[in-house]
Amino acid sequence: MAHANETETPSKPKAMKKRNEEASRQWKALFGRFPKSEKAFGSKRKNGLVGSEVSCTKAKKHKPAAGFKGREGFNNVKEKISAYSDPEQRSRAVRTNSPPPETVVAFKPPIKDSKSSAAKGVWKNLLDGSGPRRGSASMRLFKENKILVAAAKSAGFWRHTSVVDYDTIKDKHNPKLKKYGIAPKALSQWHWFFVATKSVFPIEKRNDALKFTLKFDKFQLAQGKCTDMGKSKGKQIYSYGCDGVKQLETAARKKKAFILQTLEDTHEIREKRLKHAQAHKEGMVHRGRATMRFVDLEGKEVFYSGMPIGGEHDWDYHDCNFIERALECGREKKWKATCVRWREVKVHQGRWAIFVGGELHSSEPMGNLKRQDYLLVADQMATKLSPVSYRVELKGIQVLTDGENETSGKETLRAIASELSKT
Repeated sequence: MAHANETETPSKPKAMKKRNEEASRQWKALFGRFPKSEKAFGSKRKNGLVGSEVSCTKAKKHKPAAGFKGREGFNNVKEKISAYSDPEQRSRAVRTNSPPPETVVAFKPPIKDSKSSAAKGVWKNLLDGSGPRRGSASMRLFKENKILVAAAKSAGFWRHTSVVDYDTIKDKHNPKLKKYGIAPKALSQWHWFFVATKSVFPIEKRNDALKFTLKFDKFQLAQGKCTDMGKSKGKQIYSYGCDGVKQLETAARKKKAFILQTLEDTHEIREKRLKHAQAHKEGMVHRGRATMRFVDLEGKEVFYSGMPIGGEHDWDYHDCNFIERALECGREKKWKATCVRWREVKVHQGRWAIFVGGELHSSEPMGNLKRQDYLLVADQMATKLSPVSYRVELKGIQVLTDGENETSGKETLRAIASELSKT
């Protein structure tokens, strides 16, 4: 007699057992037979061992049943069942394993989706090398630029906006140290964000070139270390290795904050900030890897490391193509940027004041051009190649503004910032 605390396993109902046997017989009729380990699996099922690593490992060694060879066998069974239009005939064919009738089922081609076709086209361009490589810094610039373009369109600057980009090398103008020292090593990478004014005006007694200048701010979005992804169509590809703005939404929020900082500035505040930063550097006693202390114009105390606030960089940019593509008509204009001299001063933690000058040459006739002023909002990737040279890629938008009216540029910036917050 069993004890009271012992539980007896209930027997399986006869109807369920009969149903399982019927299903087993039908599948045997379709596939021929089960593997030899059917009985072994039955005993394991009773002992609760089905699904364990032992049973799964042994199951991999079993040969497939006769008449069932992967996907081909499955399609044969599927055709045998679908050949019958009547459900009763279909079930009878499964039970008796009778051959299908001679009727042919018409093939229905899949419906072509326009969205899936467009997505396939995008992926094809990425895979065959005609687009930026996935995971690269160029791909990140492409995504960031899409957000800026969408913000400019939503703000209503469709007709006066162009997409701009360049890819070149910059070298230190007068390098004092040609070794890394305590500076960041090769393949260090920076993600910068520009809020600047670009002015283009003719050069006296010259009809083959224009002079351009860039002023205002450069902000550091993130910093990290990238990897070399090899070459594609003769161009060296580097991964995106910056930490801090892995998500595009995070970058958009930071960009909005940077634009608002620029909107609060006046010419007098910029001059005071620059002089205050230079005085901070002159008063420093110790420089190096140590954390440094800085008090800004508002009396806010900041602790930072890296390049001392008030420090300067002086770069010579290699000649490169500066491409402008109008959003309204898609017309592309290619300029040759030469004699580019780039100076910048660190005025706060992660913020630099830039002063850039150079020449733009065009193969097309320029005619009588007047001075034009633009607002430049762009992302730049800087990858360190050696102690004195960097690879720089820029992609962004420029909006035509009224240079004599300072309010025009600020209104444009404020509208773009409000649209960035909606991303």
